[in-house]
Amino acid sequence: MQFARNIGVPKLANYQDYRSYLREDFKRHCAYCTIHEEELAGEDFYEIDHHRPKSKFPDLINEYANLYYCCKGCNKKGAKGENWPSDDLQNVGFRFFDPVAENAYQVHMRETASGRLAKKTNVRDYSVRILRLNRDGLVKLRQRRRAMRTLLGKELRRLLRVLERTKRMGYQPSPEVQTRLDLVRQALNAEPVLCLLPDWWNRES
Repeated sequence: MQFARNIGVPKLANYQDYRSYLREDFKRHCAYCTIHEEELAGEDFYEIDHHRPKSKFPDLINEYANLYYCCKGCNKKGAKGENWPSDDLQNVGFRFFDPVAENAYQVHMRETASGRLAKKTNVRDYSVRILRLNRDGLVKLRQRRRAMRTLLGKELRRLLRVLERTKRMGYQPSPEVQTRLDLVRQALNAEPVLCLLPDWWNRES
């Protein structure tokens, strides 16, 4: 998943005042593990993360481009917290992925059938280890999302077959079929379903 910044954000004196803008930028998802507010019991479980930590980059404390919307599980002490890779680690590819600059879930890692994130690059190793992206709750979340994708995908394909068959016969689809199709499409385009995986729409379950 890759996020985009709001380009119309005013300059504010305190980074905490950017919260509403960040919440919009990241579509109410954690920038790192992608868990949505509706999957984590609401906004109270989210914080503002300094991608480059305050203790090591004090000049970036109020820099909007350095701020990310982040769940407490990824941002707490013992997870990302004030961690930042040394120059030596970065030189051999060990760093945090940047969810604004890159789609890490396609470039650096892949999701397995079990819901775990497998390695493509060293960025995956560093990010998954420090952010604990294979923690039990996230693995179960990915399993639930996969099941949801499968169910919605099957239902959508079934409805599209009914629609095509009806049109071949020269009839208009029944109101029930059209309503159901609209509901499934709305579900597929609703948060948090929209961002289950970047390529979900064209993906065979």
